[in-house]
Amino acid sequence: MQSDNNDSPDEKSDAQKLFEIGHLEKMISWGLRSCIHAHGPITREWIGSAAKRVAQNIRGQLIQYAGQTSQDIALAKYKQELAEDNRRIHEINTSLRKQRDDLLEKLRKGETLGPS
Repeated sequence: MQSDNNDSPDEKSDAQKLFEIGHLEKMISWGLRSCIHAHGPITREWIGSAAKRVAQNIRGQLIQYAGQTSQDIALAKYKQELAEDNRRIHEINTSLRKQRDDLLEKLRKGETLGPS
């Protein structure tokens, strides 16, 4: 999974990896091997099973990719919320420092502090 948008030619997203040359062929061959392992040679009798196994293999890869994508989206949302929380905390700290400095200045001048 990539965490930023700085894609170099060597770094590929999971979606790009799914469709690079050879990967789709591997998914199909895994499905065909599964059918051959279960039924022996693929004949007209077993073509439906082979198609289902190939589709199941591709579907599994796509579901895995979709799961990673939703995790990426959740992580991005969490990072955005964290940044907003940090901004609010910074604003509160700045406000509190100003109040502290104002109170210290009043004390230095000898002013009495009453309820605010």
